[in-house]
Amino acid sequence: MFLVSASTRLLRAVVLCVPTPLWLGSLFCCISLTSLADDTDIFLGAPTGGSAPYIMLTLDYRQDLSGPFCSDRGNAAGQCKIMLDSPDTMDFLRALDVMVNGVPAGAADGDRDGDGLRDSAADMADFEASKLQALIAVARSVFERHNGVYVGLMISNEDSGGTILRGYREFLPGDTNNAKQQLVDILLSLPLPNSGNQYHESQPKELHYEWFRYINGGAVIFGDQTANNFNGTNTPAPDASVFSGANYTSPFSLSPSSFECTSFYEIYATSGNETGSDSDLTAEITLDMNAASAAKFEDMVAYMTNNDLLVATAGDQTLQTWFIQIGSSAAFADDWALAAGTDDEYMIVSGSQTELINMYNVFNSVFSRASRVSTTFTAPSVPVNVFNRIQSLDSYYQALFEPQSTENWPGNIKKFRLADRDGDSDFDYVLDANGIPAISQEDGKIAHEALSYWTRPLDLPPPNLEEDEVDGRDGRSVTRGGAGQKIPGFLNDDIGLTNAVGSRKVFVEPATGSNFDPLDVDDTTGAALQSLLGAADLDAAKDLIAWARGIDIDDDDTDTLRDDARPWLLGDVLHSTPLVINYGTTGGYSTSNPNIRLFFGTNNGFFHIVEDKTSGGAESGAEVFSFIPRELLINLRDLRANNGASSYPSSSSNHPYGMDGEPVALVVDQDGNSSIDGSDEVYIYTGMRRGGKSYYALDASNPSATPQLLWKITKTAGGDFDELGYTFSKPKLAKVRFDGIKRDVLIFGGGFDLNKDGSAGSIARGPDSEGNAIYIVDARTGALIWKVVGGSGTDSDTVHYEAELTHSIPSEVTTLDANGNGLVDRIYVGDTGSVLWRIDIPEGSDPNHRRDNWTITKLANFYDPSGSQDRRFFYPPDIVQTRDQLGSYDGVLIVSGDRANPTETRDTNYMFLVKDRNIRSGSPPPAPVFPGDGVINMPDLADTTACGATECPMRDYSSGWMIELEGRGEKGLSRPLVANGTVFFTSYIPRRSSDTCAPAEGSGRLYMVRLDNSSAKYNNVRDYDVGPGIPTSVVPVGQNTLIVPGSGVTDFFNGRSDKTKVIQVGGRNMYMLYWTTPGYDGPF
Repeated sequence: MFLVSASTRLLRAVVLCVPTPLWLGSLFCCISLTSLADDTDIFLGAPTGGSAPYIMLTLDYRQDLSGPFCSDRGNAAGQCKIMLDSPDTMDFLRALDVMVNGVPAGAADGDRDGDGLRDSAADMADFEASKLQALIAVARSVFERHNGVYVGLMISNEDSGGTILRGYREFLPGDTNNAKQQLVDILLSLPLPNSGNQYHESQPKELHYEWFRYINGGAVIFGDQTANNFNGTNTPAPDASVFSGANYTSPFSLSPSSFECTSFYEIYATSGNETGSDSDLTAEITLDMNAASAAKFEDMVAYMTNNDLLVATAGDQTLQTWFIQIGSSAAFADDWALAAGTDDEYMIVSGSQTELINMYNVFNSVFSRASRVSTTFTAPSVPVNVFNRIQSLDSYYQALFEPQSTENWPGNIKKFRLADRDGDSDFDYVLDANGIPAISQEDGKIAHEALSYWTRPLDLPPPNLEEDEVDGRDGRSVTRGGAGQKIPGFLNDDIGLTNAVGSRKVFVEPATGSNFDPLDVDDTTGAALQSLLGAADLDAAKDLIAWARGIDIDDDDTDTLRDDARPWLLGDVLHSTPLVINYGTTGGYSTSNPNIRLFFGTNNGFFHIVEDKTSGGAESGAEVFSFIPRELLINLRDLRANNGASSYPSSSSNHPYGMDGEPVALVVDQDGNSSIDGSDEVYIYTGMRRGGKSYYALDASNPSATPQLLWKITKTAGGDFDELGYTFSKPKLAKVRFDGIKRDVLIFGGGFDLNKDGSAGSIARGPDSEGNAIYIVDARTGALIWKVVGGSGTDSDTVHYEAELTHSIPSEVTTLDANGNGLVDRIYVGDTGSVLWRIDIPEGSDPNHRRDNWTITKLANFYDPSGSQDRRFFYPPDIVQTRDQLGSYDGVLIVSGDRANPTETRDTNYMFLVKDRNIRSGSPPPAPVFPGDGVINMPDLADTTACGATECPMRDYSSGWMIELEGRGEKGLSRPLVANGTVFFTSYIPRRSSDTCAPAEGSGRLYMVRLDNSSAKYNNVRDYDVGPGIPTSVVPVGQNTLIVPGSGVTDFFNGRSDKTKVIQVGGRNMYMLYWTTPGYDGPF
């Protein structure tokens, strides 16, 4: 995602990317098209067209390779050891030392820890390293970090063309097939070319044409003419496995259709010159490529970069090449890099620490780009400045999760900082704890080398080099650093059996009352929870409780200990965007160091509270409280087994859901001092989404005390909440007035009916048996104030019947205070049956006011009478009060899309602007200015789909407009937002079943259109690609900044591509919670 800043100034000329931080694990689940669906389905598939990358390492065997890279001898005494004796280059120094001096014999030879490497530069003998050896050291280090790629090696011949020294072989974890070591051994066996015929002519056209013949199974030309290649010998010899008689054995010939998505990459270490004759194959190259390729190598590079090279395989398999020039002589490698489009990473190697690091970065970048895919669901969180609530603080919190093929998915929360670097008071960058950009320029995600704020480098485990992890940094890795590593007892392996002082504080929902029960490992707790846990006996119950607290009773880390901490404790934060509450100066905190807490749920069943900083100002990230609802205890058994054998009615996979709802807060500052103290109130509310059919309210008014359960609402039978479905609908805080009394209330939709999970057809498109309701409840007690339900009956002060309300409402509602008096007058929400509803709740003091004056109206109906289209609304509309040539209207902007089934491609979705001209809420409401029967239908809206760049001529905008989302299966899966006359919204496009080379998780788009006519707001471009996965909503931050999702947006305003930065564009205030002060009822 990237940041957009909102003001009335001219737009800044740069759009850049902020992370969508998530690293995906391997998944091996197959989902039938007729099975249930949910939005994790996008992770449960992979490109089916043989998408493993193929990387060829290519060497010009020239005298430049023999030149010294560094030397400790003669006039250069100490250069190697001094130059490379740093944490960033010690691995390279050790590798070079082994190559030149050999493996040390033992402690007496400087290998005190017995790992086969000397322990410091002081232990090493003087040595001189060549550029070839420096290349090998870099390659060796990169090989250790990567798996799942196929890597080969080719080299120029003594005369004419080149040879394949090692055909493509897959890099496997642990190098179980010896492919990595074999490649290193071949490189180490190369004699250093010194003079005369010991080095080879550089004929890059013939060399690469030999490779072209290899991948296509063509006739061998020069690849076996290697008798005198190395000092008059054939050692190292060509790879015999690539030959079959006079032809090459193509790695792709047995099943060409399986390699449609294959990508070719090359790292070419070259002198940058063409020497000798390179024109022997002009006719052949012209025939297979083009005449230009036969004439100049840069033209051949351009051809291979942009044209299909695997001729027998469908699709386009191109080659991308990175050039490393060995030596500083005049050469053409920079022109070649320009033709390949990699000129920004072209480098010359002559000999320095910086060059070695840069060479490593190029190698590692190529391997990383060849194999990396990631995405995210949750938008970042930014705290409000309670001392100036039109501003935001500079903290930036990002939730992460890592999908697995089994039940237990890890998650994390990481903190970074928003920074203003140009002095205009608007945020420009996301920085890490070291003050450097936290976002990778390479892909717009959290950088591998970033250090998040709560993470102590010394606490991190050794990096997994195969995952590109960096020593002393947590980066984008889910199970490194962040809040997950700061759970009390995790780092020192002392979780504790109880909630005693110093132990982790873990609770369970009370059976009665408001005090949470400690989740202690004792007989009393075990006996009380044994049945709910599904445990066979008391000991089994206590074991499950110990596991839930975080104790490694199953020795998952195989260290033979069963009383230490499990390898990872924090569950996946899938949809529960963290809620950030600023308590101000309470509890020993200060204006400059306010007391900030984060509230969020995880799908292992727990709801967590995390401390941002200590009262002394130290970064914390520690969990201070967690609880699990009693209804989720049964899932612990499956999460512990973690064997992939589980199934759940609300999940399409073996992954259970828990506390997956997004929390909200009611904050009441009684004395208006901007701090929560005394009788002030903080109430936290959260649903469960697919985790269950309950809402929980917590009293967290005192951040230093254990929260209390304020109330719980759950589905009833014969009660007030009979219609409640799965609690998808994020509660909305509001203030209403009836009986002459103002009340703080929660408003939420009836939820989701799993009926809508079915495959496309009459069942999924038909009416629902639950969720078809809208509830208003008292925020402090949970008591029902009013509800709208389907069916028929006698209206009362608490129940209103609407016969046409037949479809579930998983969406959050949008409220409107039409007259600005701090009281909500109106509610808008869409349902899963394509209807947009308006609910009027005018204030009043008459008896039976709710019964007589609170009503529901079908504002718009986008139903397809033919039944072929199933448009659903899962996200709330945005509302803008404005006017056009016909007068004032309340603009309702809403986008359709099935979040529960994001991969479906049958339905056509739209972005709608509906102009509601009944701009007052009263009894009775004023006469509508709608055509027909007063309900907006699709023909009433101006269809502006075809007019993206400019305004559509001859359109009637009196009722609004609509834009078709034209991608196959494209759908809106987030809330739109209007800022300064611009409508921001995102969409998701699933991978086409025939588009086997698309990312498995599909891709996202960001739209920015004009409110008045839906044409493009900037650059005559209406929508922009924002990379793989389901993009999050656009999030307002303070007055001047919007956080916009996407890692793929470039060239937005002036063509720059700096993904580390943040941008500004027009916007509006952020509403993160409902904060009230007696005497003033407005939300901040």
